[in-house]
Amino acid sequence: MSHLALRSALAAMLLLAPAPVHAATGEFRNTEDGLACIGSAAQKAGPYGACLRIGPLHVGQSFRDVSMILGKAAKQVTRGAVVERVYPIRIDVPPGHPVPYWVVGVEDQRVVFVQLTGSAGVRHAFSSLHLGDRTERVLQTLGEPSVRQDAPRPDSEYWGYSPAPVWLEIRAGRLYSMRVSEK
Repeated sequence: MSHLALRSALAAMLLLAPAPVHAATGEFRNTEDGLACIGSAAQKAGPYGACLRIGPLHVGQSFRDVSMILGKAAKQVTRGAVVERVYPIRIDVPPGHPVPYWVVGVEDQRVVFVQLTGSAGVRHAFSSLHLGDRTERVLQTLGEPSVRQDAPRPDSEYWGYSPAPVWLEIRAGRLYSMRVSEK
């Protein structure tokens, strides 16, 4: 093979290879030992604490801070000691498409879970993953889930990353919902 042909083949391979997903401090990544929270800050808050965030919201945050960021909830439901508050995200959504939304679980004025659900178009991320990302990107970032369960929506599946308190919903091959919790 000529030097030029070898160079062209190498360039083509680089273009076809998926880009590596680099982790910022406070993001989950698939490692040789399984799912890990990356960064020195993670050690201060337990094995997952620094990574239990989606966009500006995180587990352990005060309800007051959430209210300052999201405003007033459109709906709330009490389940035991946890009050689940729903916040629709105000973005332009094509007719017939569901409005994306936050669900924030609060107990004793403290966030115990954060969930973001909807189609693509929401800028908030969890471990560099966005709603609408393809399953290949999710797998590249987090690895294989430890649990896969059918979801009630057609063409949907729940992915769990135990022992990390992370659950995703994959719908039609794309990330549709993400949830992090303290348990």
